[in-house]
Amino acid sequence: MLRVLLITREPWRDDSNEGSVLSSWFEDQPMELAHIYCKPGMPGNKCCKRYFQLTDKMAAKKLLKGIPMGTVIDLSQDVATDDSPSNTSEQEKKSFYDFFRRHNWASFFLAQDLLWKLANWKSKALEDFVDEFNPDVIFAPLTYSRYTMEIQRWAAKRLKKPMAGIVWDDLYSFNQWHFSPIYWLNRLIQRRSVKKTAACCDSLYTLSPQQAKVFGEQFKREFCVLPKTGTLQENTPRPDENCVRFIYAGGIYFGRINTLSTIVETLERLNKEGYPCKLDIYSSSPDAPSLDKPGVCEVHEAVSADELKKCYGAAHVAVHAEGYDRASVQQMWHSFSSKIVDCLSSGCAVLVACPAINCGCRYLMENEAAVCADYPSKIAASVEMLVKDEQQRNLWKERADALMQKNHRPEVVRSLIHQQLSMVAGKEQNQ
Repeated sequence: MLRVLLITREPWRDDSNEGSVLSSWFEDQPMELAHIYCKPGMPGNKCCKRYFQLTDKMAAKKLLKGIPMGTVIDLSQDVATDDSPSNTSEQEKKSFYDFFRRHNWASFFLAQDLLWKLANWKSKALEDFVDEFNPDVIFAPLTYSRYTMEIQRWAAKRLKKPMAGIVWDDLYSFNQWHFSPIYWLNRLIQRRSVKKTAACCDSLYTLSPQQAKVFGEQFKREFCVLPKTGTLQENTPRPDENCVRFIYAGGIYFGRINTLSTIVETLERLNKEGYPCKLDIYSSSPDAPSLDKPGVCEVHEAVSADELKKCYGAAHVAVHAEGYDRASVQQMWHSFSSKIVDCLSSGCAVLVACPAINCGCRYLMENEAAVCADYPSKIAASVEMLVKDEQQRNLWKERADALMQKNHRPEVVRSLIHQQLSMVAGKEQNQ
């Protein structure tokens, strides 16, 4: 059985963007998995039971008190102990990280990297964890976190095992819209770390053909496409057919609030004109409550992946949104949101309010799988068409379903991943 060690910044949770992608790839795989992650929180997935956690708080304790970093988490018995990271003061507040994510303060990330560098995250416990697991291959998502990439390189060197890297976002280009010298200092240091980590990878992957082309040119390497998988929702009758229900699920940052506000304003106007319609938003982002408008837009707390499927089942149109302002566009233009596949698999028509330069929007436009409002001026007309024309809603639902069947079937993608990682590990795949 193939043994895979994953090293990421985030805990592996089905209700997070990165975690949902990993679960879509590794669920029901004939593999043995272990996971090192570098952030507070407990894992929540069906794929992996063996973890090693490192956090900022551990780094501070190491620096101030000399306490070695790292906690082994064994979920093989599905039992959480009283001293587990989820139940103690070691659990750092998610809102603390959300604040810096919203404001994207480069000074915080520089300070964070300095803390980990001074603390020296290496420990006997970490060495024992990787040595005892002894993977056939390391799976390493490249990230904004330089200390996470340093751990990835360390593990590959210590174990003398091949590493497969995946790139989700634009971590490398200079095509960004910022005036802060601290931001550019952080970007230069990050770029060097990304380059070093990519050089340690025996193979590189990404989520879409559009990203593969861009990243291939940046890194001068070939990228293989590993799409997120999804199971198409069964055709269930939508409740309250007199009201057209839109749904948005996910974070609200990088200008998304302005895009969603335009959708809400359009729905409010259509309601006044006698066309019942509503937007349900599922998000824990601090800005989300400001969008709440009785009878037009209802904001809910984020829900689990299973619960979210039920919420999609009660909707007619699944929405994906990005910001149109220059800074947001250049921050996200090489990204492919995992929520796009969630929308495609929802059994709904899909509305994407997003600049055409974004890799996810280009993917949907090229495959004619969603109504794409690639300029802010197109949002109102796109929403109005989907509210007023049931035939168009059904057409775009069928197109989304077709793309899911074509490119995102779990059995096909998981077979490809097993084949790729077996090849990287130098093993022949068991047929």
